[in-house]
Amino acid sequence: MKAILFYCCIFSFILFFESCLNSAPSEKMIEQSNDFFYEEIPKGTLMYDFSDDETFESFIEKFSLDSLFQESRIVFPLKKKYLNENLKEEEKFVEAIDWWRVILESTDNYSMRFFEKKKVNLGMVEFRGVENGVSVTYTFELNGGEWFLVEMEDFSI
Repeated sequence: MKAILFYCCIFSFILFFESCLNSAPSEKMIEQSNDFFYEEIPKGTLMYDFSDDETFESFIEKFSLDSLFQESRIVFPLKKKYLNENLKEEEKFVEAIDWWRVILESTDNYSMRFFEKKKVNLGMVEFRGVENGVSVTYTFELNGGEWFLVEMEDFSI
């Protein structure tokens, strides 16, 4: 009887953990982006053909892989919202000299989703941690057919 109870507990834990990994996007992201929703881009599947207007998907891949391209596509000073030590929201501006390259892809520690809202020319990349409190959102704006990072929110705890 104890063995059956033990296996039932293990099975329940596995189901619970699996459901956490496949969690839905945040309510904020759903409200802001009802046009398109993308899972992570498979590596090496997109080409950088920006002959007309670049797509958000191909831009995100190049933004992650090319550090010089990344710096050229950030509006500095970049607005950054974050939680202070008292867990209150604060805002500061990041200058180009203080910028560290970011790689926009999922890992074992956090999942990545990105959204595009074509009606208002916005794209967002959302990172949510897997049991680690990571909560980071990058907001991009389409300007003149090119995407630019215009804001970052880091509400990780």
